Amino acid sequence: QKLTVPEGATCTLFETEVRAAVSVAPGGTLIGDGAAIRGSLHAIGAVVDLEAVEEHRSTVGGGVKVSGGGPITLFGAHIGGSVKIQREASEPSSNLLCDDTIDSSVEIRRNQTQSVIGGTGCKGFDGVQIGGNLLVIANETGEQPAAVIADNTIAHNLVCQRNHQAAVLEG
Repeated sequence: QKLTVPEGATCTLFETEVRAAVSVAPGGTLIGDGAAIRGSLHAIGAVVDLEAVEEHRSTVGGGVKVSGGGPITLFGAHIGGSVKIQREASEPSSNLLCDDTIDSSVEIRRNQTQSVIGGTGCKGFDGVQIGGNLLVIANETGEQPAAVIADNTIAHNLVCQRNHQAAVLEG
């Protein structure tokens, strides 16, 4: 079973449990405030915003893969698998990962939108706990750095390569 957010639709999950995977079609938007998704999350050409509500973290039991849309916000989320953000179009706002726990790796590849991972962009909240690698590869973000990376814990390797603008490491 799978929950599908149709093309052009917005689905808001407020402190809701989904006992399946979630798919977001092109032009769709998924907003999860304190939501629990037991499967994986896959979005193509869509906007994804998963945030905590007070002490209720948004959770995804599997991995998160977002491509060709943008931006993605994971703020106070727990992801049971990996996070892959790829081919995000140029947006006025950044991909934002703050105060998250990601059990596996994070891969940010071939985006035109800057990614903020921890640091001052998180407005005083904690950085990201990454259980695997953090890969920032082949991003073309115009004049902005490919990523701003600060105040995170990365269990394995940090790899930044082939980006049009270098990633900025702080803290």
